[in-house]
Amino acid sequence: TGAAVARRPPERMTVAQGLANRILTFPLTRLVLAILFVVAPVTMVQAPLRAGHLERSSWALPAAILASLVAYAAYRVYVATIERREASEFQGPGAGRELGLGMLLGAGLFCATLGIIAAAGAYAMGPRNPVGVVLVPLGGSIVSAVVEEILFRAVLFRIVEASLGSWLALLVSAVVFGLAHLANPGSGLIPATSIVVEAGILLAAAYMLTRRLWLPIGLHFAWNLTEAGIFGADISGRSLPGLFIARFAGPAWLTGGSFGPEASVVAVAICLTAGIAMLIVAARRGRWVAPFWARPREAAASASPAGEIA
Repeated sequence: TGAAVARRPPERMTVAQGLANRILTFPLTRLVLAILFVVAPVTMVQAPLRAGHLERSSWALPAAILASLVAYAAYRVYVATIERREASEFQGPGAGRELGLGMLLGAGLFCATLGIIAAAGAYAMGPRNPVGVVLVPLGGSIVSAVVEEILFRAVLFRIVEASLGSWLALLVSAVVFGLAHLANPGSGLIPATSIVVEAGILLAAAYMLTRRLWLPIGLHFAWNLTEAGIFGADISGRSLPGLFIARFAGPAWLTGGSFGPEASVVAVAICLTAGIAMLIVAARRGRWVAPFWARPREAAASASPAGEIA
């Protein structure tokens, strides 16, 4: 009897540990923790910049690089401590190739978008600004690409996909990404829906294709930098100094209005086409994940090709 009594505390500890482990591995718990791990330190880094209204000063680029490094480190800490695995989303081999390919794709997609708008007579390139003005949109492009891809693709899309499958993860992450742009100047139902259909799908497809963040980060960065930093267009409702002064004239459905070319029907058509093409390739490569209720029992512990926990 004494031995039986002595064994009871370890049993209760095992049950408690099992319960704690279930809570930590529950998708919603991991989603909240991951967001807190990343957002809290990034906010602390960016707060002094915003408090001093220095976003458009010479501090913008170094602050953006610092915030991006903090987001990267915070995500790796989250993955190591909560999910207890290596951050395969940031694996090194081939990173440069995927990042470069993403940059070429992002710049190419925006140039195609603006080329069609210009061909319709709705855009003209104005005078050139000093090269130094590009530093501000460069910093903004870096931090938005790194932080947003970590939050919306590595966190939101990946964790939802691990439980509900690729289709629902694609829908949820795209919609939330669009809703996150509702607070931007010049936004509304049409601009937010445009972000959902073009960027939400395209960037999630880029992540699905490689199961890493380098391709979507490169794509996101290059689109933003080309749009605002090179051609001087408004970006998600914000005006930043670009290398060239942009002159738009035409209906909002064609130019995107005050929100920027992302809200144009041209951008939606081009980016959606590219996103669908990536999704098709991802499907052919077996990168789609079924929802938990449609998986074989033996595959219940593995939720995706990267092996994240369900």
